[in-house]
Amino acid sequence: MSLSIIAVIVALAVAAGIVALAPDLTGRRLRLRAHRRRLVPLSPRRREESAVLLAAVQELFVDDPGRALRHTATLLDAALNEMRYPPEPAGRVEALAADYGPQLAGYRSALRVLERSRRGRVGTEEARAALLGVRELYLEVLRTGPTLRGGGDGPLRTAAAPAVPRRPARTLPRHAVR
Repeated sequence: MSLSIIAVIVALAVAAGIVALAPDLTGRRLRLRAHRRRLVPLSPRRREESAVLLAAVQELFVDDPGRALRHTATLLDAALNEMRYPPEPAGRVEALAADYGPQLAGYRSALRVLERSRRGRVGTEEARAALLGVRELYLEVLRTGPTLRGGGDGPLRTAAAPAVPRRPARTLPRHAVR
């Protein structure tokens, strides 16, 4: 009999632990669902214009790597704002993690480099790596975009063919290298 009482107590403790963790997990899921309901995709024309702007900004890299990085980050921010991603950094990163997890490590690293570049100069190689991180996320956002589907917990992707061709993740255009 005492063994069954212990089993019941352990089961209640486990259940209490799960219940204690559930509000945080449920809150995150609810925030992500609400975020996904607010998202709007970029128009095909806007996606194409963004790709052209990105190519133009990358040409700046040869003359001013820090400036090219800042402009690329600004283009990404403008697209994410237009798509109605959360504007505050923590909420934006959380939402991007749900939708673009594989590209997020490069983006987070780029954000740190951007912060340091605002306080002083960063090396060309560091700026190049950061630019590639921002560009990889930017191209993926342009290529896939969100759907207006509002309920699921999985990543959002469009069903339409991508308007922006996918480039290899770690290269700069030939004209940017002299």
